[in-house]
Amino acid sequence: MGLGSFFKNLFGSGQEKASEMQQDVKEASQKLAEEAKVAASNLKEKATEVWEETKEARESAKERAEETWENVKEKADEVWEETKEAAESLKEKAKETFDEAKETVSGTAEKTETKAEEVAKDLNKKSEELVETAEEKAAEVKENVSENIAKLDEEVDEVTQKAKENFKNIEEDLND
Repeated sequence: MGLGSFFKNLFGSGQEKASEMQQDVKEASQKLAEEAKVAASNLKEKATEVWEETKEARESAKERAEETWENVKEKADEVWEETKEAAESLKEKAKETFDEAKETVSGTAEKTETKAEEVAKDLNKKSEELVETAEEKAAEVKENVSENIAKLDEEVDEVTQKAKENFKNIEEDLND
């Protein structure tokens, strides 16, 4: 009886220990699974926040680029108008000067008339050159601004694409 009792106690307590260990492992795995779900949920929330911030930053950059373009365009238009007005004014003054000189010396100065015509032509040519230069400069400014906006759009698209990829990678990691 002593031996039977010994084996019974020996195997019975081993079964109890195994059952307790099995229960502990089950509880630990459930706890770990819950913690993983919470961590994944937090990670997904953070990824969503980062995505939203990226979209907002893109929109902000795009708005600033549009505002900058409008400002530059307005300034270029203003400079263009001022240049045209100045050229027109020069042209008018040259014509007036020519007419006055012509009237003043009409009786005696064929030579003076020729000189006045030359001055008027020269002033006219210079005013046309000034207008042409202003047109070229305005075109250069518009082209530079267009190039800068195109580069900014490319950079914004690149950042957005990287954010999308990161967001996708985070979702894939969470789903795994």
